[in-house]
Amino acid sequence: MKIVVVSDSHGNVDVLRDIALREGDADIFLHCGDSQVNEVYIKPFVSVKGNCDYFMDYPPFRIVDTPYGKIYVEHGNRLFPMGVGTLKELGCSIYLQGHTHIKKLIKEEDIYFANPGSITKPRDGDLGSYLVLHLTKDKVDFIFKTLD
Repeated sequence: MKIVVVSDSHGNVDVLRDIALREGDADIFLHCGDSQVNEVYIKPFVSVKGNCDYFMDYPPFRIVDTPYGKIYVEHGNRLFPMGVGTLKELGCSIYLQGHTHIKKLIKEEDIYFANPGSITKPRDGDLGSYLVLHLTKDKVDFIFKTLD
């Protein structure tokens, strides 16, 4: 299974369309919030609500089933971040968030925590980035890609 993950596009629908074309063989397209546009304009991406998605009717989080396990997706701007214990209780193996505009991948205990960075306003001195996950029942690969 292939999943494409973006975050913090802040109104730029052209970059979303470009990524969807580049990664057209993906099974799922996820947006970690702050698209700042209605879901009609970000298809095929499905989103969660970001702190800048004032008038958008996105859910605060999503749980996605994959062959590798469940993925918990939220924007990541909560006062108390999601912890390993809560994620284990929910049966999640991967936690995806946006908000910081900085790429991140760490593993704590058996849970991966990942942030694709921002595709339009990166704060890590890099080009805009997104994340591609390749999942099987036994393995997950995380590949950060940049826009040029």
